Amino acid sequence: MRELLAHGADPRLREDHGTGLAPLDRAPAGPHPETAALLRAAGAVPTRAPSGPVAATEVSAV
Repeated sequence: MRELLAHGADPRLREDHGTGLAPLDRAPAGPHPETAALLRAAGAVPTRAPSGPVAATEVSAV
């Protein structure tokens, strides 16, 4: 992740597979919790509230 971010990867980019999830939506559930910290430090924001659905304010920002 460090390498991707160092080379300009956008930590706010969302999936284009119908989910619209951002990297930070998946990172905390993965086997590498430090990835979530790296993404947050790079300015990533989740698209989902911790309880589930996408917040209306986030949808309008897309």
